[in-house]
Amino acid sequence: MQGYSQYIYQFLVHEGPSEQPSKELLVAAGGWSQALHDEVWVFEQGFWDRDARLWQEVQKANWADVILDEEFKTTLQKDVFGFFSSERVYLDLQIPWKVLFFLITLTGH
Repeated sequence: MQGYSQYIYQFLVHEGPSEQPSKELLVAAGGWSQALHDEVWVFEQGFWDRDARLWQEVQKANWADVILDEEFKTTLQKDVFGFFSSERVYLDLQIPWKVLFFLITLTGH
């Protein structure tokens, strides 16, 4: 369907004296849908998407399996561990945290 857009409409029907429960439900559902649930963000062919299979594979990863020059590997480990232990600094500075850590490789590597 190239050239056409697909739209999905969803409705919440509520009857009662207050709209507050409906609003709270929508806010909670929206927050949940934006959070990652055992997934990682993957940028592919110009779009960001979540990938649960990649998350599962990453959980099996071990630094012992990484083949790099030992000095470079040690530096990379220091950077990775330092980044993941610095969440509080990013929060204090009001800077998005995990969004800033990317490893870029050639396709297929």
